[in-house]
Parts: sequence; structure tokens; C-alpha cells
Amino acid sequence: MSNEQYEDDADLTVLASVRCTVDGVNAFVVTYPYGDSIPEPLSKDTSITFALADWNRKRPPRYGQVVELSAVERYEGGWRAAKVCPVTLKSNKKENRT
Repeated sequence: MSNEQYEDDADLTVLASVRCTVDGVNAFVVTYPYGDSIPEPLSKDTSITFALADWNRKRPPRYGQVVELSAVERYEGGWRAAKVCPVTLKSNKKENRT
């Protein structure tokens, strides 16, 4: 994969549904892709985690909440997202305009 291809992939986002939060020193959230436009090689059964420390809201993410994940990378333990934000009415309107 060329560096150019890698940079293009970094701009991809994945909508995902929150399934659980794993507490601890390095707490993280487990999500699964949501919707019809899931980029390959992911599938609806592929878990993607993000660090709870990367969540920038006062209230923790809730089960079933749809989030937008970006900077998703593969590690030995699975897929991880470096950036996360909740899908809101405002973000959904912006998405529907394009």
C-alpha cells in the first residue's frame, strides 16, 4: 500500500453502534459497524474499539448509541479508532447535504 493510499484511508469514517464499555485503567468502548455503507475489509460483525479517554462528552457513550469513528487502524488485537464523535441531528443533517 502506498503512502498516498494510506492517507486516503485515514479520511474514511465508519458509523458504529456502541455495544459495551470495558472499565479499567485503560477503559475502552466496543462498537460494531452500523448501516449499509460499511467499508471493506470491515463487516457488521467486526468489532472496533476506541479509548474512553478519546470521548469528549460529559456523559459516557450509551449502549446502542451511534458514533462516527475515524482514523481506524488494524492492530494485533483488532481494529481501533483514534477519533470518535456521536452522531447527532446536526452531524446527520450535514451528512445528508452531501
